[in-house]
Amino acid sequence: MSEEEDDEGERLRRLRRRAVGQRVRQLRRARDVTQDELADRSGMSRAWLAHLERSGGNPTMDTLYAIADALSVHVSDLLDDR
Repeated sequence: MSEEEDDEGERLRRLRRRAVGQRVRQLRRARDVTQDELADRSGMSRAWLAHLERSGGNPTMDTLYAIADALSVHVSDLLDDR
């Protein structure tokens, strides 16, 4: 793999993580849930959720399932930005 392909792959991964964070924020706000409330419901810290929403972080599948459960959505809803 060339360095250009590696750079492009990393750029795409960052964009996907950012999109997940934006989707979490969108779903949370649509349900009128604060970051503190989502943190309590999901077992995550508010700081981690803020980081996730702001820059995407790199959530594990367990984290995504916990957030989805806390928002009463399917985990695929966090990944689908349509």
